[in-house]
Amino acid sequence: ILITRPDGAVFYSNDKGVTWIDSGSRVVPPASPKFKAPQLIVLRDGTIVAVATCGNLRIWISTDRGKTWSKDRSLDTSSYGYPGSWILDDDQSILLPYCASGRAPNRIYLVRFQINEARTGIRLLPVKNGP
Repeated sequence: ILITRPDGAVFYSNDKGVTWIDSGSRVVPPASPKFKAPQLIVLRDGTIVAVATCGNLRIWISTDRGKTWSKDRSLDTSSYGYPGSWILDDDQSILLPYCASGRAPNRIYLVRFQINEARTGIRLLPVKNGP
């Protein structure tokens, strides 16, 4: 699965990325702000979480392999975003570094969250120190 910018188009590959097929699905509606720096996280149960900058740092959730997407949920309304990598802990929490703006001077932030059991939203968690 691949999500493109600036429209959040969802593509699939059946040949390990040699060719890609446009699914016709879009993460964001056509009139949305530009969809930038998308990151995808696939949870154990197949739930897909898209994290991107779309005005600010936001997430979208898909429970049907990317065919449909939830309404966006803000992760940080005060920051531009540009999310970095993520780590899925044993508890399926997502550790996400991101920056405050698209240019210097800048600040780096870190948020840890889980997708709730109903797959309708998130739960913020403390960032752990050490093992």
